[in-house]
Amino acid sequence: MNLEFNNETYDAVLSILKEKKTLYKKLSTLTCLDKVSLKTCGHNDSLDNFQIFTPRFIVDDMLKSIGIDNITNNNYRILEPTSGDGAFTCRILELRLNKIDKSLGDLFEKALVCLSTIYSIEIDKDLISEQRNNIYTILLKYLKSNGRELTEAEDAVLRFLIVSNFTWAETNIYQEPTLLICDVAFKMPEAEKKKYTSINFPVWNFTQNKVNLHYEAPEIGG
Repeated sequence: MNLEFNNETYDAVLSILKEKKTLYKKLSTLTCLDKVSLKTCGHNDSLDNFQIFTPRFIVDDMLKSIGIDNITNNNYRILEPTSGDGAFTCRILELRLNKIDKSLGDLFEKALVCLSTIYSIEIDKDLISEQRNNIYTILLKYLKSNGRELTEAEDAVLRFLIVSNFTWAETNIYQEPTLLICDVAFKMPEAEKKKYTSINFPVWNFTQNKVNLHYEAPEIGG
């Protein structure tokens, strides 16, 4: 369910989310962990579902090869299509938060801007849940360490952003590459039932405690 917002206040967004009880219940499952715990490497026991988790030093080396200035530019949208519990997305968020100028403007709004252009897709429901919690925790700990506490409405906006941007889905990277790939992913659990629902990605704008949100099909050149 896509909810669009046209210059709504955080309080207005909270009211809308409460009306959508299923969505709001889903949001309330996100809890702040005592610490962020990412898997550094490993796999499960099933060879049919083999998983490897990228160690931190490899994450840092790969991000450096892309360019830290590119990674930390909030105007650039970043999509991690097989994201696990968030080794890359969490590190990118940390790097962006560390670049925030704390002297001007609201810290929460700046943190939302940092997060709003990071997108993630993961087919494993448990891993995407872990990743959402890791992202949520990193951002809350950053704000708390800088003396910024969240209202209920602000917290609801943050949770909704995380659930929207960090998606339980199946990517179609197995398909033949084309010049323009619009169907980057399919939502779960619809894909399990062979009902493929193409994902449109949320596009956020935050200014002066107001939220603007619409959805766009991805444009990825080959």
